[in-house]
Amino acid sequence: MSESHDEKSSVSYDRVETIDVPSDYYEKKIAIRYIDWRRCRRKINNIQTSIPRFHLIYSLLLGISASSGLSTVTISASQGLPAWVLPLYICVCIFSFIASIGFYLVDRMFIKQKKSLTNDLIEDLNDIESTFPSSFQER
Repeated sequence: MSESHDEKSSVSYDRVETIDVPSDYYEKKIAIRYIDWRRCRRKINNIQTSIPRFHLIYSLLLGISASSGLSTVTISASQGLPAWVLPLYICVCIFSFIASIGFYLVDRMFIKQKKSLTNDLIEDLNDIESTFPSSFQER
């Protein structure tokens, strides 16, 4: 006896999904002239040059450190100086060297932070610019 499988199996699947459509308020766009866009882009590229720099301070401190360090050689060979002079020069040499390293590291931190911010802005501009027609991107 053979049985035939005339019964059909069916699977039913209902997926419930909601989609939030942004409101008109958040989807508004503004028109900007391409010349104005390029001007804003140029100004953002120039942000990198307006970073507060400490290079004069750490250069000055490094010079003081080198000068007092070299002076300790001649002071140690001198006769008849008070006992506090040599340790003072050594302290000035060490303190100014450590301070110059500190200012150097702070300067590098500011530069890295500004470059990161500027690069993020430029990346956003490039993303927006990619939506422009190709005829604008070639200019």
